[in-house]
Amino acid sequence: VALGDFGSEVVADQTLPLPNEHRIDTTLDRAALLVVDMLERVGATLDELVGVAIAVPAPVDVSTGLISVRGVMRGWDDEQIAHVMSKRLGKPVYVDNDANLGALAEATLGAGREFADVLFVRASQGIGAGIIIGGRLHRGFAGTAGEIGHVQVDPQGAICRCGSRGCLDTVVGAEALLAPLAASHGALTLRDVMNRALAGDPGCTRVVADAGEAIGAVLATTCQALNPQIIVVGGELAETGEMLLDPMRRELRRGMLPNLIAPVDVVPARLGQKAEVMGALATVLANTDVTDTVERSADRREGVR
Repeated sequence: VALGDFGSEVVADQTLPLPNEHRIDTTLDRAALLVVDMLERVGATLDELVGVAIAVPAPVDVSTGLISVRGVMRGWDDEQIAHVMSKRLGKPVYVDNDANLGALAEATLGAGREFADVLFVRASQGIGAGIIIGGRLHRGFAGTAGEIGHVQVDPQGAICRCGSRGCLDTVVGAEALLAPLAASHGALTLRDVMNRALAGDPGCTRVVADAGEAIGAVLATTCQALNPQIIVVGGELAETGEMLLDPMRRELRRGMLPNLIAPVDVVPARLGQKAEVMGALATVLANTDVTDTVERSADRREGVR
């Protein structure tokens, strides 16, 4: 949870680990409490909070704040996230897909800011993409654009959360990456795999490289349809650098038409793990009359003095 100001600077943040498959009511309650706590920490009040943006790893219908595909986040189906959080804090709440918010931030502040057409790939516990076309975020109808994690890559593969078989997420999601290492490496987390891969562990290195190839193959088809100027890769897995990106580029080149005039490049996200937070902050600011809010805030402070 991060608190930002009108200059797009994060003035306070806090991380609270939660168990896998955590309950929605507990999550939103704790997030609301953290917001209030951070406001107090910087000497502000809830009256000075203008809005809240929430990133979720699922397709979202931004008009309602509802997750638009059942099963992707267990226990969160049919939950009006924006309404629930707004009721807790009494402020406007905006809900969007995490990759969309990452794309928004990288396209305006990060590695994609010099380009009009950007594809942002978030490789973490699952895989998702945010699409910028002509400088504008493209969510698609009910928010399902960019869900490359649910592109089928193995017709005989495992059943995905979405109900389909052999989705990319079942091949390169965190659970899929950890499974082949269980016998040789024991119980690991995604962070463990990344750290060991960076330290030169051959098994973990192989798993990360395989993930890059699988993602690159799907991106080749995606890019053939969208023709972005640049692909920006973020999320935890991007911290492995060329170990992930190089095989991704190879598969991308092999699977799409060679554009001799403007070949698409693949680069790491410039904002790193901050991309989604910065995109959330930008969303709130885009929906706020900043001048009016600052003036009213100054008037309240003057009245107190």
